[in-house]
Amino acid sequence: MNEFNIPITNYEHVIENQTVMIEDIQSYSYFKNCVIEYKFGRRQINEVAFENCEFAYHDLSSMEFLDCLFYKCDFSNGEFKSTTLYRVKFGSCKLIGAQFTNSTIKDGQFLDCLLTYSSFSDSKLTNVHFQEGKLDDSFFQHIKQKNLTFSRVAMDGIDFYETPLKDIDLSTCEFHLINLDIALARGLTIRPDQAYSLVALCGVKLTD
Repeated sequence: MNEFNIPITNYEHVIENQTVMIEDIQSYSYFKNCVIEYKFGRRQINEVAFENCEFAYHDLSSMEFLDCLFYKCDFSNGEFKSTTLYRVKFGSCKLIGAQFTNSTIKDGQFLDCLLTYSSFSDSKLTNVHFQEGKLDDSFFQHIKQKNLTFSRVAMDGIDFYETPLKDIDLSTCEFHLINLDIALARGLTIRPDQAYSLVALCGVKLTD
């Protein structure tokens, strides 16, 4: 993965090695090695960067994140249900089992992130890019997507049930098993060696 750069000069406040209440976070702030705690919760965060931060409470459902960066943060089993993310970038984050169901993500990037067992089902994804990292056994069921891209991602066991896959290219990705609706796979791009997974879904057996 290319180096994940955080443009520190864009931020007016740089806070390191502190415990911070999410209600006190100001726009144009950069947090590094901080613990983010909650009291009453918050609706919207914009123009904030988090590097190697610990979120004491992982339920961020129904929040809005605008122009935010997350680098090397751990959101394993985190809740992002019904969350709005515009121009948000995750780099080298742990998002194992994270729930993004019913969310709206636009102009988002997930770079070298661990997203095994995560779910984006019933979400709307526009201009969202997954690069490297892992999406094994993840769920993209019944999503609405436009310009959803995957580049060099491990995604064995990924589930695209009830999702139209027109214009999606998985040829640089790695998987042995994949779940999808054959009727909705028209326009999907894969490599010849990946075709076996789709043939198996049709109930066809291949022999030497």
